[in-house]
Order: sequence, then structure tokens, then C-alpha cells
Amino acid sequence: MRISLLFFFLVALTILAPIASFLEYFRFSEGIYFIYGFLCHQMPERSFWLLNDPIAVCSRCFGIYSGLFVGAVILPAMLGLSNDRSFSPLWVIFSLIPIGIDWSLTYFGIWENTGLSRFFTGAILGSACGISLTQSIVALSAPRKKQELPSGSS
Repeated sequence: MRISLLFFFLVALTILAPIASFLEYFRFSEGIYFIYGFLCHQMPERSFWLLNDPIAVCSRCFGIYSGLFVGAVILPAMLGLSNDRSFSPLWVIFSLIPIGIDWSLTYFGIWENTGLSRFFTGAILGSACGISLTQSIVALSAPRKKQELPSGSS
């Protein structure tokens, strides 16, 4: 499905930025960082690092993008989701709860979140969104059944 390919590229480009920098393809690397700068704050202290450079997004955004891919490809296959068994959009709302807790505990000084907690809470949200988006696209692209008119009506 094309959406899963898009999600794959969202994840792959974040990792490709430090690799390109390491290989001294600086313009390509800077271009990736620039584009993702519109989507993420890119704070190095909140990012995973690869080859002495941060990836192009913070750990939470990386979790969201990874979750989108996993939700679009892997989870529907594992769970057998199809256009006749839809994934409730309420799960997307419920998936915001872990991020809210992770953020709130840090904001109120109760607990300091980590790169892994940000990644996993983002991945929960991304997975729910990936499943929901994939299900919506499958449902929209499925052939529609023609409704039969009741007999006696024209």
C-alpha cells in the first residue's frame, strides 16, 4: 500500500540524515534536517544519535513516525484488520493518554521522561494513527455495494 511506503520514507529519511553527514553528503543531510525542522523542534538532547549526529527528529517524533509505519504495515497483518473490521478512531484518542502522562509527570517535576519513554509513547500514538489511517484508506478504496431500491419504488 502506498501509505505504508510514505511512512517508511518518513522513518528512513530521519536516519539517513546523520548517515549522509557521516559520508560527507552535507547538502543532502542539511536538506533533510531543514525539511524535518518544520515538523519537529529537533532538540539534540531529546534526539537519538547515530554516527555522532542526532537523527533528523526528536525521539518522540521518531516514535510517532515509526509507529505510523508499524501501524500501517505490521499491526494490520498481525491483527487481521480489514475493511470489514474497522479500528475504532477512539483508540487514537486513547493513545494520547500515555504521551500526556509522560509529558505531565515531567512538567510537574514528578518524573523526568527519557528518550525511550518519549519514543514509546510516540510509537503508541503513531501505531494507532497508522492503523486508523490505513483502515480509512482501505474502506474508502473498497468497491461500494449498490443499494437496492425497495420493490414498488422508482
